[in-house]
Amino acid sequence: MRVNREGVFMKNKNLIGGLIIFLLVLGMFGGCDSDTKEETPAVPTGISATVVSGGIKISWNPVKNATHYVISRQEVSSGDIDQLSSTVSSSEDSYIDTNGISGTSYSYAVAARNNAGTSDRSVWSSQRTFPSSAQTPAVPAGITAVAQSSSIITVSWSSVTGATGYKVYRDSNSGGNFTNLVSSSTPLTGTSFNDTGLQANTDYYYKVTSVNSAGESNKSVYATAKTGSPGVADVDFTSYTTDYGFRVRNNTSTRLVAFRNTLTIGNILGGVPANANEHGFKREIFGIQSADFPVIFITEDQYNANKNNLFALENTPFTRIYAYFNAVGTNEVVYDINASLGGQYTLRVVPSLQHNVELRMNGPQGATLGYVTAEQHDTYFKVNEGFYKIFPVIRKYNQFRNVITSHIPRWPEGVTAAGGARSISIGIGPQDPEGWISINNLLTDIELTTGSAFIIVDNRTLSSVRVYNGSSLLLEMRGTDYVNSGQEKIYQVNMAQLQDDKFAQSTNVSTYKIGSDLNVAGAIGNHDLEIDKIYRVIVTGSDAQFFVSAPEFEAMMEP
Repeated sequence: MRVNREGVFMKNKNLIGGLIIFLLVLGMFGGCDSDTKEETPAVPTGISATVVSGGIKISWNPVKNATHYVISRQEVSSGDIDQLSSTVSSSEDSYIDTNGISGTSYSYAVAARNNAGTSDRSVWSSQRTFPSSAQTPAVPAGITAVAQSSSIITVSWSSVTGATGYKVYRDSNSGGNFTNLVSSSTPLTGTSFNDTGLQANTDYYYKVTSVNSAGESNKSVYATAKTGSPGVADVDFTSYTTDYGFRVRNNTSTRLVAFRNTLTIGNILGGVPANANEHGFKREIFGIQSADFPVIFITEDQYNANKNNLFALENTPFTRIYAYFNAVGTNEVVYDINASLGGQYTLRVVPSLQHNVELRMNGPQGATLGYVTAEQHDTYFKVNEGFYKIFPVIRKYNQFRNVITSHIPRWPEGVTAAGGARSISIGIGPQDPEGWISINNLLTDIELTTGSAFIIVDNRTLSSVRVYNGSSLLLEMRGTDYVNSGQEKIYQVNMAQLQDDKFAQSTNVSTYKIGSDLNVAGAIGNHDLEIDKIYRVIVTGSDAQFFVSAPEFEAMMEP
């Protein structure tokens, strides 16, 4: 058989030529593709682990082309490895592990990832022991400084949850370095401190910190006070019509001197002329913190006769009132000094054992006759002749709602006046020049309230979460807007405020959500929370979607 080799060659030649062109094109475009292909990021370097308050901080050097980092933890004793997070952004170069076991040693490694893949783990960090779960306490609030004399200033503050002690710092100006006045080894356990041996007529500035086993908080805002003159103090009778801390209306014909909290020279607020209408006390003497306090009034004659022994008048004031100073807003309330005061007859009041009480005339909303503090000796008021029907009203600063509330004792069921406000009546005059009343028996079965419910947010996810009501971001009770992974914080849920300073007994939280942001937050659900109760919710899930358990009752919050 004869083979046409030339024809075969020509066919093969055409085939070979086409194949060569195809390979050339493939190589050309394939080469272009290989030039733009994303590469797996390099292994992170510079891994370090440092113990910080509440956890261990892992740091590393940034990796080029990484979009996220993967954090792994190895328990030293068992060798067990856990992945803590795979979503740490490339904009970060550190991560805090807050979910370890106190006293357990760990090492950490980091991998970098992007769309092309995940790098190998880095070398393991040096081992670190997870710290105690205790956190550095919050910065103290409610700082006040009050001059007690020409050489003594009392510094006070509000207690801090989780604090085991406090330190007080002093300086001669607000921008100074502030020297610690308390032994570092034995911090104060109370919430006040008397600074003694001071110079007369001198301004002093104070800051306070809280401490526990985890460390010391930052310093508070400062409070300031000026020591008085030795033995003598001038009284300012000026009425401040614009820049005032609070105002009174003197419905008597007696000139008065006002003191804050106690009868000491350093606590003088100023004088009040007879028959003064809306008399304002200078705002700057009240400091920079909102506060509630009793104001004690004595006559100008009493003051001049007892400058060196004011304490002798403690139980025989002209009157007392309960006042509130708002440091961040207006102080428009005008407190009345009752026209029935300043007479020749005596009303002796036996105080309550538990409550500070206002004595109001002719009804729970009537004019205030005086203010009697708990557990004090009997208080004596000088009054005019008359028949007095007195209603005790408990006045209390609600720290949870930042309002002053009135609590009106009412007669219980089963008596003729059931539900009515409790009162006591007495006639005073020539036939009975000294009358007395005891208010303790009128104050049984008093129920105080916080005006709120409370939610413990228990974060069991690997992300920080936030709490929203609708679209509004909420703050927890220490003032932050997040709960870190493995931590829990308390949020306050306010009840609606009703008439007579009362609050609704429950509120619905169907609009509340919890998550890393609002778009992926999980709803707490259609649940009613009751006043004064503490509930716990558990947050699970991930950055894709969060889930929140139904609120579980845990405890009662003390008002």
